[in-house]
Amino acid sequence: MNAVRYEVDLSNEEEKPILYKFFVLQSTSIKKFQILKLRTSENVWISAQVLQRVQNIHLISQEQDNFNLKFEELGIPYPKTNFKIEFLTDSNDQIQDALKQYPKLFDIQRCDITINNCLTTILPLIEELINKFPSNLKELKFSKEAYINREFSNKLESLRKVMRNKLILTFDQYLEQKFGDNHNEQFTINNLSLIQRDDDYQVLSFKSISKFKILSKFELKFVNSKYKIQQHPDIKLESPPTISIVGAEIQEDCPCFIQQVLNGFCKHSNTWKLMIENFKIQYRCQYPLKYVYKYVTNFINLTELRLPMGAYDSVLEDIKSMLNKLPKLSSLYLYSATESGEYSPTVCKLCEYAIDNLREMSLMCFKLYHRIPMPKLNFSQRVRPLFIEIIGHDYRTERYLFDSRSGIAHDKIK
Repeated sequence: MNAVRYEVDLSNEEEKPILYKFFVLQSTSIKKFQILKLRTSENVWISAQVLQRVQNIHLISQEQDNFNLKFEELGIPYPKTNFKIEFLTDSNDQIQDALKQYPKLFDIQRCDITINNCLTTILPLIEELINKFPSNLKELKFSKEAYINREFSNKLESLRKVMRNKLILTFDQYLEQKFGDNHNEQFTINNLSLIQRDDDYQVLSFKSISKFKILSKFELKFVNSKYKIQQHPDIKLESPPTISIVGAEIQEDCPCFIQQVLNGFCKHSNTWKLMIENFKIQYRCQYPLKYVYKYVTNFINLTELRLPMGAYDSVLEDIKSMLNKLPKLSSLYLYSATESGEYSPTVCKLCEYAIDNLREMSLMCFKLYHRIPMPKLNFSQRVRPLFIEIIGHDYRTERYLFDSRSGIAHDKIK
């Protein structure tokens, strides 16, 4: 057994000692905790002995939470313990309360600070944090209501430079949001997540989002068909290491939409992970997936790929052709694009093809509406072990390990 997870509800006053009204973490027979998560509002007293056994302590401060946690000793270093506090709002009072009550948490323990749902008004607080604890502030997650203009982006860019570009910037924005159309400078951020509203018709403008230089991940979440992709032949978004496109509804033209989004990127070799997924979508028109598979081959350095798997006549040859042009691919996730399709022959032949031809492949995962049996496959000449997982709509999993050294291992996971 690799890990044990305990969840304790500390909201019930009857579970706490009546005398002190605190839940006491004094000692434990467990030699090492990988992670301990606590809300800062909980009446919990943590001993030095417990802190010495925790690898990662993650403190969470929700809106209007008081800082009630108590520590026996923060004046001595805990070299094997990583401290992190995550503020779920950018409330100045909450953050100042934490800094005032436990300065040693940030000064001596070097507690990492993450602030969620930031607005542009948070800049003065950020400057104060950087001045007091220049190495603690790790990540700012800006809310959908944060309006990004030139003055704001320039100020934030200067703060990043003060911190030697170690500050992680994540932006959650609505699809129609416009970014810095009045100036030409690029704004460097780590993550950009665009979320479609579920009410109005919206436009995704690559001219607008090309103002960003994304260092880590681009994510697009769409919920219905009320959208339009607005592209410019000479303006592209530079591909980040991870691209994720997530849908949540039946789409008539979903494959065409996916191809349009991918066509908005340039420098495809930057991307290692491409994830286009939602197991619940029914792709009514599947043949255009053929062109998605073809376009994916532009991302030559992919190591992980997640895609819908069509059920049209030539899908097997189309997927094999795509895989042949992705020499570094090690993890492949395919999910059925329709509930009514017959996937058994395609899945079995893809597995056989991977065993014989795809040397770098180490994991193949198929999410299907109906689980299928795995046929007998010859893998005696395969050098690298290959895991194959078949997950049904009920999330029951058949897992196979093909290893020429030890034979076939088969597990069923409910």
